[in-house]
Amino acid sequence: MLDSENQPPSELDVLITMSEEIADLNYRFRGLNEPTDVLSFPSTNFEPHLGDIAINLEQAERQAAEHKIELTDELCCLAVHGGLHLLGFDHKTAAREREMHRKMNRALALAGLRQVEDWSSEAH
Repeated sequence: MLDSENQPPSELDVLITMSEEIADLNYRFRGLNEPTDVLSFPSTNFEPHLGDIAINLEQAERQAAEHKIELTDELCCLAVHGGLHLLGFDHKTAAREREMHRKMNRALALAGLRQVEDWSSEAH
């Protein structure tokens, strides 16, 4: 993902968790009292730590089934999606969402991973 966006090598932490914990994080940091699929927490000093990503394993399992893909592919999509948020990208409009999806698939392809054409982050 960093290479696909011409970013310098960086560090980030990824937490794979369950719905209850991610709902707590979502409430504490976004004021939303519900689980979500992925959360991103950008670093305030950026170098070399880009930030943190939390992924909801239970939601990832549901989304993998909905997208008809393997769980590992869904987890990769969520990790790249979260990483793009760390770089400042968002999906507040349909055009931005399409751009994030294109960037996600480009990053997956560069890493030799499966691209998912109709993927979306469903729990935002």
